[in-house]
Amino acid sequence: MVPVRRHVSLETTTSLLWLVVVLLLVTILAPLGGDAINVGQCGTKTPSHTHQMLDQARMRSLKERTVRTTNDNRKLLWETCHELAQTCNQCVNIPIYVHFLTIPDPDSESGSILPHPQDAFQDYMRGTKTASESDFTTPTTMFSMVQENVNLVNRVYQHTPFRFTLTDDYTITPNRKWTLNGYENQIDIAKELGQGGLESLNVYLFPSLDVKGRSVYGFAPYASFQGRGVGDGVWIDYSTITGGGKLYNDLGYTLAHEIGHWFGLYHTFENSREDGGDPCSDTNKNDWVDDTGHQAAATAERFNCTDFLVDGVELPNTCPDQPLRDPFFNIMNYLDKEDCYAAADVTESLTCGQIERMWMQWNLYRDAANACHEDEMLVDINFAFDSQFWWETTFRLSTVGSVDLIFDSVSDFDAKGAAFFNHTSVDMYLCLPRMEEYEFIVQDSFGDGSSVNPASITVNENLTCTVPADFGFEARIRFTESSLKCDGNLPTTATSPVSTSSTSSFAMPFSTWSGIGCYSTTIAVTTILFFWGSVGH
Repeated sequence: MVPVRRHVSLETTTSLLWLVVVLLLVTILAPLGGDAINVGQCGTKTPSHTHQMLDQARMRSLKERTVRTTNDNRKLLWETCHELAQTCNQCVNIPIYVHFLTIPDPDSESGSILPHPQDAFQDYMRGTKTASESDFTTPTTMFSMVQENVNLVNRVYQHTPFRFTLTDDYTITPNRKWTLNGYENQIDIAKELGQGGLESLNVYLFPSLDVKGRSVYGFAPYASFQGRGVGDGVWIDYSTITGGGKLYNDLGYTLAHEIGHWFGLYHTFENSREDGGDPCSDTNKNDWVDDTGHQAAATAERFNCTDFLVDGVELPNTCPDQPLRDPFFNIMNYLDKEDCYAAADVTESLTCGQIERMWMQWNLYRDAANACHEDEMLVDINFAFDSQFWWETTFRLSTVGSVDLIFDSVSDFDAKGAAFFNHTSVDMYLCLPRMEEYEFIVQDSFGDGSSVNPASITVNENLTCTVPADFGFEARIRFTESSLKCDGNLPTTATSPVSTSSTSSFAMPFSTWSGIGCYSTTIAVTTILFFWGSVGH
């Protein structure tokens, strides 16, 4: 066969050369563009719809309970948020334990390199070794920087009931794998290094953080994630600490932001992209706090914040038809430069609604001895799908007589039109308010049921309802604290009662739990385990 010679015109060659030149210029000059907006600096996972709905159900139950009680230590409803902050018997001191992740280096005097500042560490990692040991920050100096950062955090949170104290016993951990891959190893790191219980704050520092391919400044699993195979604490980049050297972002507000997540605060724009709908609509819940205002997107996605620090310039309002403006200076918003947070009055950092939410989350998930509270019941839902036809089965849980859909497998857990994406069994432990009646519905599109084993629901380890595996197209289980009704005619069985104090023992060993959307690779049939309560790591 005679090869075909393809001719390239001079014009095409010239165009390609110009394209290469432009791409090179963009690559070279991009880092010099100091005003580039940095978006997505936080790696905290957006809670699923299920997570948010269950959390809200527990929050409502807690608020209603406190209305009925006269115990001042449990009171959450105040005339002003400042009253909550200034009432001495509400003040909570939170110890902070800081952990320095380092790179082992037998040639160094200390045996490891604290990977800061960033330029010295990058030079070290390239293998050029031009940076001497004196070019790196010492643990003593870094600890002083962290103390300055904690001082800033206390200023940001000064109108809340919480105060923070940095403990002296910091840890230094020479572990190359952990230091370079903090997100992937967070469970092992927290299990090995974490101190105190859920009421203590552990801060882990790394040279950089990568969350599923995205470089971030920090992240913090929510308190309500506990028991789901997620390491409790705050995880941040060394360079974001006060004086750490991160361009535009080294005043220390990253730590303050991530602590907000640790307390259960969402981003002020959290659900702005929910279902691709209108982020400014009345149905959009944003961060579930009434006084933060609707927000179409993070401020950093649309604006350079310093443009609004000029006298006479009005702050942006991305949802003009809503009564409240964007929470521009709020610590849970994204601004492209931390100077803008510093320029605001500290009262703009957090709203009264956020402060109340922090206090409620503290009582629900951190200052609690048992998995479920006194006005809640422990519910265990367990069943398996046919491993070959898992996509046929869907299920949902809702309250009876209301529109509160607590979870729906079609839309939750990153599912794409089926119950779970390649998940074949479900084992859920939930803490649900007692005053409601609930309905669990499982459906099979082929009409042969789950074809594996029965679906069961157990309430307070006392009442159990079981639906046969071959339930057909649909099976329903209605339940309250004291009764279960299986599909209207199936029997309800009861086992011997247990004391309510035993609820804390339902937490499995920390290492055995999987979070929502986490896949087990050690067994053939994947199991979803998630627990809605407070357990320690």
